[in-house]
Amino acid sequence: MNCFIINLPRDIDRRDSIVKEMEKCKLDFSFIEAVDGRLFSNEDFKNNYDEEKSIQLFNRKMTPGEIGCALSHIKIYNKIVSEGIPSAVVLEDDICIIDCNIEKLLADLEKIYPADIPVIVLLNFVDRYESNKSDVMLNEKYSMHDSYRSISSSAYFITQAAAGILVNNIFPAYVVADKWEYFQEKFFPVKMIIPNCVGLSENSLSSTIELNGDRRKKVKIKFNYKYYLRKHANSILFNLFKKPFMKIKRQSDLIDKQSQTQAKPH
Repeated sequence: MNCFIINLPRDIDRRDSIVKEMEKCKLDFSFIEAVDGRLFSNEDFKNNYDEEKSIQLFNRKMTPGEIGCALSHIKIYNKIVSEGIPSAVVLEDDICIIDCNIEKLLADLEKIYPADIPVIVLLNFVDRYESNKSDVMLNEKYSMHDSYRSISSSAYFITQAAAGILVNNIFPAYVVADKWEYFQEKFFPVKMIIPNCVGLSENSLSSTIELNGDRRKKVKIKFNYKYYLRKHANSILFNLFKKPFMKIKRQSDLIDKQSQTQAKPH
């Protein structure tokens, strides 16, 4: 399984930290040089960022850091497609591996999702998920479910078909890298794993290229009436016709129950 790690060459400490994690678990990996949008010229922004579409769909501009983050992930999608890689794992350089048996889990995912099935499976912690008929017990430890309004692009499995769809639909960049809800609505399923096999290291407390994005309200654009009409119409339709039939659960509730069970005297 190809593991691609997004990293800026100047971030030597992060690079050394993630190398130790990967070697500890004997995982094959290669580095992909991150795109630093903060260094972009006006011409770079013009060629790589669709501000009009970002405002139209999300009522906000992307920050230079968010643009760089999105382009870093798109760079990997292009590599997967151009080199005919069936599936891969995308990692940001601030993660830690919780379970060194992750390779077996990835092999199971590769069997379930061959190259021609478009899907992303999040390996990092996802709190909310939908429990339905598509739930899968991967093995005695891990189960897989539909992700629900999750964020974080720190660790995920992606097939070649999914990478191809994103290459053709999200460049120039107009959406942040971890807008999984949008990808689910427009492109393909986004799944998640319980329990998560990848966590965040201390390096996640600070981001060198704003990998987690900067979503401050002050970048929003006022008087975008079409956006608000579309947003409220979709919300009404969702609450009336979809949400009542969904079974949304929280992984944090499972963790709390497990903690309470372990705390009980025997």
